[in-house]
Amino acid sequence: MLRGPAEEILQAIEEASRQYPFIDKTRQAAAGASYGGYLMNWFNGHTRQFKCLVIHAGAVNNESQYSTNDGGLDRELRMGVPIWEKGGQWADQSPIRYSGSFQTPSLITDGEQDFRVPLTESITTFKILQRRGVPSRLVVFPEEGHWILKGENNKLHMQEVLGWLKRYL
Repeated sequence: MLRGPAEEILQAIEEASRQYPFIDKTRQAAAGASYGGYLMNWFNGHTRQFKCLVIHAGAVNNESQYSTNDGGLDRELRMGVPIWEKGGQWADQSPIRYSGSFQTPSLITDGEQDFRVPLTESITTFKILQRRGVPSRLVVFPEEGHWILKGENNKLHMQEVLGWLKRYL
């Protein structure tokens, strides 16, 4: 079940393709970083609309990310309850709960020094995709944080993204 931003994005795609007939709905990809990376994991468990995904620093497991990231009370407030109460959005909105439906080829990138969405989240996503036999690639930038900012690394990151899109679109 799509809801919130995920549903709004798919509605926007429908509206754009209605207004602009040159949009080819058979050749769509989605890419996101940080919350957008989380959203890509959510899409992977809920829609087959995209030919491929690019996931940068995307959380896949709300509980494990909470225990290893640099956040705290703000996450509990967004989820509705403390983690130990297991209610609210902790499980319901955790992409890992829907990973049995992951089928979309995915490029996963992350900075090893990312304390917002620790590397373990990307490794988990990659492991699930590999276990399910979904084409996937994990690219880790050891000296980068939440964003890939160093010149050569940024260039390599963009080459990886463009190569992935070229392969699947």
